[in-house]
Amino acid sequence: MKTKILALKKRIQAIIDPHKSQEDRERDAAKYLIISQPNSGRTWLRVMIGNVFQSLSGLNNIDPENISYFAELSPKIPYVKAVHERFKNPEDYRDKNIILLVRDPRDAVISNYFLKTKRDKSPKWIQKSLSEFIREGYYLDDFIALCNAWKGYHDLPKSFLLLRYEDIRQETQRELTKVMKFLGLQVSDSLIQEAVKRASFEQMREKETQRKLPNETHPNIDQESLKVREAKVGGYQDKISLEDIDFIEKKLAQELDPNYGYNYFTKQHK
Repeated sequence: MKTKILALKKRIQAIIDPHKSQEDRERDAAKYLIISQPNSGRTWLRVMIGNVFQSLSGLNNIDPENISYFAELSPKIPYVKAVHERFKNPEDYRDKNIILLVRDPRDAVISNYFLKTKRDKSPKWIQKSLSEFIREGYYLDDFIALCNAWKGYHDLPKSFLLLRYEDIRQETQRELTKVMKFLGLQVSDSLIQEAVKRASFEQMREKETQRKLPNETHPNIDQESLKVREAKVGGYQDKISLEDIDFIEKKLAQELDPNYGYNYFTKQHK
């Protein structure tokens, strides 16, 4: 019943304000924004947060990826919206609480390449090699621009939290607990553990595969086309050449704010 009411509410909102998309309306309503580049672990983070929201609200029929829906149906849940966006006018963030999610661009750019060529089958990139995508694509420039833009604005929103994908992979329960505290929620360790368990790589990949091919199994599915692809830290070393790594790392060293921790050189980091 509650989900039907929510669907009706969204249709009414669309009639009242037809010039705004549903995404924009949800962004405006959100108290908390999770901002990231594509392929930064946003889906995984949303599922973990959504798992917690399910447990706190009892709304088990809502897909945990749709974290903004929980607040519209339960007063216990803060309104959180995850977005991919460039830094906008600073005034757009003053009344928000911001979580900035980042991932090592060496890994993220590879995931984005497979997204464009295997999943989206973008005509612009499908015939391009990974090396060409790294050099000609916009991903690295957009990542650097987003990170550098936020460098001087951590005090602009009501509150600000930086999350690194690598830290979440290494200490998942700790980082999810940190997110819950940022959202103003006191959550037990057992609930956090269960939320993490239900968002495991294996479970998320199985769920995505079933969405692609409902009611059947398909051993020949292209694993690189999946959104939940590898979830590895440092996997770029097996995917791209030393020349590609050198190109990326020189660019990061010259242009990216070092406080994000991605300005290291692979040869020195091993």
